[in-house]
Amino acid sequence: MNHPAEPSAFRRPFPAALLDALKEKFADRVSTSQAVREHHGRDESPFDPQLPDAVVYARSTDEVQSIVKVCAEHDTPIIPYGNGSSLEGHLLAVQGGVSIDLSEMKDVIAINAEDLTVTVQPGISRKQLNEALKDTGLFFPIDPGADASIGGMTATRASGTNAVRYGTMRENVLGLTVVTADGRVVKTGTRAQIVGGLRPHAPVRRLRRHARRHHRNHRAALSAARSHFRRHLHVSVDGRRRPFGHRDDSNGRADRARRIRRYARRARDPIATRT
Repeated sequence: MNHPAEPSAFRRPFPAALLDALKEKFADRVSTSQAVREHHGRDESPFDPQLPDAVVYARSTDEVQSIVKVCAEHDTPIIPYGNGSSLEGHLLAVQGGVSIDLSEMKDVIAINAEDLTVTVQPGISRKQLNEALKDTGLFFPIDPGADASIGGMTATRASGTNAVRYGTMRENVLGLTVVTADGRVVKTGTRAQIVGGLRPHAPVRRLRRHARRHHRNHRAALSAARSHFRRHLHVSVDGRRRPFGHRDDSNGRADRARRIRRYARRARDPIATRT
């Protein structure tokens, strides 16, 4: 009684005018063959394949933008496609539409080894990226297990066995060039997110937590130092024992403050040189 509707019930009619417009611009890079559609209508998820109505191979951001615009004019769904290795099922064309294959957008645009950043196109796979980085002494740490595309890993916030040390895609992506559903191109983020020479995977919130923790530890160490000197340390003045810091000269208070700060440093870092 509560059985879900068949997937075919959600499919939209595919306009012939849209297919003609795509073929006019992309020629043989538009395919409606059964084999190509089946390849782009499945991933590694347990769900049944859902085939798109057409597949278009894009080679640049401008081409992606033009595909999205013409699909928006005909109210037709679009599905970006990388390597088809995801487990979420978001590649399935439940309502039909156009699959935009980004596998030919696999160039490395720029490698900035001194900034620990690299700019790539979305279709490049993580193994291809690491191959391009090997001569710099750097590597791309996210390893979800499959040789996924960088664009697909960004879309799914991929992680893996290295996430504990290097973070997920959320911590490693500094900026994106995004084509919105209405065909606008939006650039987000900046390379200036690297703060204080830290690697891209070190988020700003980690710096804030460290600052708060260091502030609390510093105050606690100073408080312990003051209590210790008040209770235990005395000096001899004219043969009599008096509380530490009691001096007959005007430098007694400053000398006491210096000793308290030195003791506080030792309390925070026992290995520090005691001078």
